[in-house]
Amino acid sequence: MKHSLLRLSILALLLAIKVVVFAAHEINGINYIIYEDKGFAEVTFKSPKYSGDIVIPSEIEYKGKKCTVKTIGASAFYFCDNLTTVTIPNTVTGIRGNAFGYCSKLTNIEIPNSVVTIGERCFEVSGLTTIYIPNSVQGIEQYAFSGCKKLKSVYIGNSLHWFQENVFAGCDSIETIEYHSTLQIPWFQGKEKLKTLVVGDEVEYIDNCSFDGCISLTNVTIGNSVSSIKTAAFRNCENMKNIELPNSLKEIGYFAFEGCKSLENIVIPNSVIKTYGGVFENCENLLSAKLSNSIETISETMFFGCKKLKEVIIPIGIKTIERSAFGQCESIETMTLPYTLISINDNAFMGCYNLKTVISYNPTPPSIYNSTFDNYENKKLFVPKGSEDLYKNARGWWRFYQIEGIDVSSINSTFIDSESESSIYNLYGSKVDGNNYGKGIYIKNGKKVIIK
Repeated sequence: MKHSLLRLSILALLLAIKVVVFAAHEINGINYIIYEDKGFAEVTFKSPKYSGDIVIPSEIEYKGKKCTVKTIGASAFYFCDNLTTVTIPNTVTGIRGNAFGYCSKLTNIEIPNSVVTIGERCFEVSGLTTIYIPNSVQGIEQYAFSGCKKLKSVYIGNSLHWFQENVFAGCDSIETIEYHSTLQIPWFQGKEKLKTLVVGDEVEYIDNCSFDGCISLTNVTIGNSVSSIKTAAFRNCENMKNIELPNSLKEIGYFAFEGCKSLENIVIPNSVIKTYGGVFENCENLLSAKLSNSIETISETMFFGCKKLKEVIIPIGIKTIERSAFGQCESIETMTLPYTLISINDNAFMGCYNLKTVISYNPTPPSIYNSTFDNYENKKLFVPKGSEDLYKNARGWWRFYQIEGIDVSSINSTFIDSESESSIYNLYGSKVDGNNYGKGIYIKNGKKVIIK
């Protein structure tokens, strides 16, 4: 009896369920699923497949009522390999998964400024050469543009709230990227043909490994809201010769520019308060570097292996030079150390084979190791007059073959500069008129000169 009642109850429930089947309706050559009660329609697939040039209207008429076209359904144009163009109206708010996947002849498409979401694998392996993602788009699902081998130019607007993984996986022909979202920049790691990057003023940081291995990247513009360049963000961008860092920047992560072999000059703005290890490691053609006057530490291996680095501006305020910071910098000839310097770690200047002159402005010898420098017998040390004996008896410093006292009573800055071939500075760091200097010791083009 109980089982019979149960069966009757289930049957009654099934009869009570209203089953709704959404049938496709073809209107002017396009199939739609029509939601009569909501007054909108969704473009859907058809057989035979769409081909040629398709213009989707903003609204259609069905049973005497107008319906707004709001979405392009999942797989609507999937594998339409003879589809050449599609015009999407500005009533469409969503493009669902696989909508244009494998449309090999679809080279361009204009996404209207009404679209909010782009679905998973939406344009996968299509023939797109450019894509402009408008400011209306808030979310892009995973693999949305994956495998677009011909895609060369990408523009991303400023309203993204979420951006799933591998959106541009396998897009190996990208040459230009312009990015404006406050959301973290997705990985474009290993895009070997990428040449031009514009990071808009809306962007707050450049994430770990974002452009790691983009070996063709040469033109980089970073907006004035970026406060952090994270670990390995531009590592191994081998053809990048110059990059201007914005005044909004506060920190530079580990190995951010490691292996940028063509980088020639770098100015770290005074807004930067923290750098991490290996930032410019193995930048083999780096010639000059100016450090922020807001940092206190030159980080470990920061310039290690910069074989052509010759001129370094170390500002007053630096307290510590970490391990191997200038290791293997073979072209440095003169190193000027500010009076704020307290300690230099081991191997900081190891392998600086052409370093002949070291000028230390601190009357109290900074703490160093016997291995901080090498080839002491070829190096001359200038120190504040009256502190010669302190240096001669201090660990590491005593190894210099000659220690000479100089007058540093009016020091106001400490640097080596490269403004012109005739730039001349006294040992106080002040620029001297080339026609009006007297007897003494000067720095000219990074070299010590003595006028007698």
